[in-house]
Amino acid sequence: MHKIRKEEMYMLSLPFFLFFVEIAKTKNVSIAAKKLNYSQSGLSHALNRAENELGFKLFTRDKNGLHLTAQSRQILPLAQQLVEDFDAINKTIQSIQKLSYGVIKIGTYSSLSMHFLPKIINKFNQDYPEIVIEISEGSREEIKNALLKGRIDVGFTSLSDDDPFEQIALFEDPIVAVFPKDFPVQTNHQGAFDIQNLNQYKIIMPIMDNTIDFDVERVFTQNSLNSDIQASSMDYIAILCMIRNGIGVSLLPRLMVLDFLDELIVLPIAPAAFRSLGMEVNFGKSSALVSTFIRYVKKYMVEDFLKNKTENI
Repeated sequence: MHKIRKEEMYMLSLPFFLFFVEIAKTKNVSIAAKKLNYSQSGLSHALNRAENELGFKLFTRDKNGLHLTAQSRQILPLAQQLVEDFDAINKTIQSIQKLSYGVIKIGTYSSLSMHFLPKIINKFNQDYPEIVIEISEGSREEIKNALLKGRIDVGFTSLSDDDPFEQIALFEDPIVAVFPKDFPVQTNHQGAFDIQNLNQYKIIMPIMDNTIDFDVERVFTQNSLNSDIQASSMDYIAILCMIRNGIGVSLLPRLMVLDFLDELIVLPIAPAAFRSLGMEVNFGKSSALVSTFIRYVKKYMVEDFLKNKTENI
């Protein structure tokens, strides 16, 4: 390994290569000095000193400006590569610094914040402990409005074709029929509840944004259901407690009932129906930090969630 002598330090320093490359590009000391935030006299002095230490001229001058000498033409490609490498290192450092601190704002369903996001956030925080993740829960429309207005960076919500954001599908959550424990309910030979039989029961309806929940309403519309609505609520925990107390039955996404499986009858429906859950992002406005978080989510889906879906949900 070459040991740098004291007299070599100036000519081999980064500032030398920076100003050498810039003067070669502009062919003008004044322009190069302005770009490098030097004074013209200071850069001229630095150039003269470098040539004295090197023992040969770097540039010749004529009416068209400065020109490389035969010796400096040999140096230029190496100097350009060194400057490019330095810029790449600097950009990488800046990227790391940006990922070291910051806030990611997430909008999500409460069922996802309880049963899907904790493992992802835990893995992410192990690598980026200084990053704060703020979670706000809301309905589908609330999440989309927050994303549109820039109040959140990522929305975890139900996907539909008419959404104006970039979408990343994650998984399908089945819609299930939910009954009180020990409720006398008939199932078909596959153990599913025939959705047409729902009309004979009193329904507790999930309400979001002052209307029937988007995913549940789709099931009602597709199957032409017109059931007797006994009660409605925006709080799915309240709905499950009402079902448990025999007030009525309901259709809900399965992710919502995971904590009540031992207290209720939860059945798949026929025909089967699902809500498509995923991420929505304004990629044109997203940061490197958000992009890194999205990569973590995708990695988790492949390496953990999809391989162990039964355990995860």
